Amino acid sequence: MTSVSVHAARNRLGWMRWGAALAALALLASTPSDAAKAEPVAIVHPDNPTASLSIQQLRLMYALYKRSWKHGERIDLVLPPSDREAMDFLVTRVFRKTRPDDIAAYYVDAVFRQKIPKAPRQLGERDAIAFVASHPGAIAIIDRSDLTSLDKVRIVAIDD
Repeated sequence: MTSVSVHAARNRLGWMRWGAALAALALLASTPSDAAKAEPVAIVHPDNPTASLSIQQLRLMYALYKRSWKHGERIDLVLPPSDREAMDFLVTRVFRKTRPDDIAAYYVDAVFRQKIPKAPRQLGERDAIAFVASHPGAIAIIDRSDLTSLDKVRIVAIDD
């Protein structure tokens, strides 16, 4: 390789590094900051009269101790995908655990002990919204950023 081609190769490598650095900066700029991260919310069917739920009430529901709404409808739980902020909220704030696997183990044990016939369904955001919209007793925890329309479901306030 001649000194000119070595210099040209080095120059191209320098531009490639600059390009990679600029691409990384663009990715960082498009990544939400901590303040703009997805905020988990509880959604229910529009006919559900519940206005707000405490963390304790969510804990009782998702731990299967509370199985019906005050208005009598059976509670139908929907779990968020494991890689979403909503699942992190459910794991850390509601269940007071550290990993989504802890919740999965909890439900496997509940099925094994015949506390419930099957574990709650785990759905992506769009499917969760559609399920809640069509099931009056359903509740799902999803990321607010995934909520595109409130015509089909209603947000319930989560009180600490």
